[in-house]
This record gives sequence, structure tokens and C-alpha cells, in this order.
Amino acid sequence: MSYESLAPNAPVAADYKKQSIAVEMFILTNDHEIVGTVHLDRQTSSDRRITELLNDTERRFLAITDVQLVSRHGKSSPRLYPFLQLNINAISLIHPTAQSVSQGGLYKGCDKVKFDELREKIIL
Repeated sequence: MSYESLAPNAPVAADYKKQSIAVEMFILTNDHEIVGTVHLDRQTSSDRRITELLNDTERRFLAITDVQLVSRHGKSSPRLYPFLQLNINAISLIHPTAQSVSQGGLYKGCDKVKFDELREKIIL
């Protein structure tokens, strides 16, 4: 099947951006720490967006843009990528960065409090 045959059914990029919210995320795998932007569905409630994205049986990979990738093994400089696809099974931990939460675009006040409490538990 050619790429052109998929194009009529593919969402237009501008329409997708209207239907999604860009959120900077921290993602931990066995080998890397990743910070990048993930686009979440606006139609899903704010406390279920990440869960639904990861539990979608049709999705095997997570698309991430503006990626900073750091190895967890040894010291190395961060590698920067405009785009990365990550197999969902490789994800050990995923959460919005503190900057995403503090900007308030995605999460409401009560969600910010929940995030702060969760972050404190993770740090301890």
C-alpha cells in the first residue's frame, strides 16, 4: 500500500492541531530520559488524556516532537531530535513536566495540586 492511498483518510495537520493540546512530557525508559512534546486529545477529560493515549489498542507508538534524549547509562550530552516515535511498551514512567503544569493551559488548579503531590511522592 502506498503512502498516497493513506492520505485521503489521514487527518489534516491543521485540523489535528485544533483537536489536540501540546503538552511537554517527561518520559522514562530503561535506557533513556526523554523530554518532548506529546499531543493529547482535547475531547478527553484532563485526568484521563495520558491514560487513554497509552491504552489505545490501535496505537503501538507514541509520537513525540521537540525531543531531548539523555542516556541513563553513563554520562553523555543530550541528543536533540525534531521527531521521535517511541514504542509504548518501552515507557516506564510518563508525566507532564513542571513547566506544562505551571503554565495552566492543560491542567486546572485542582489538577496542579494533584500533580504537585504526586511529584513529591516520586522525589521522596
